[in-house]
Amino acid sequence: MLLPVMPGDSIRQKYSVKSKRPSSKDPTRGVVELEIAIVNQKGEIIQEG
Repeated sequence: MLLPVMPGDSIRQKYSVKSKRPSSKDPTRGVVELEIAIVNQKGEIIQEG
């Protein structure tokens, strides 16, 4: 965690597609790598990964 979460804070999730590629076993499917950030009401990133 980058910052603490305090009682009364509002938090939200932000998702971004980091990469995508076709599946090596089944070309009708794919693999998507996501980047996720948890953000507080001030727009500060609390946690990311």
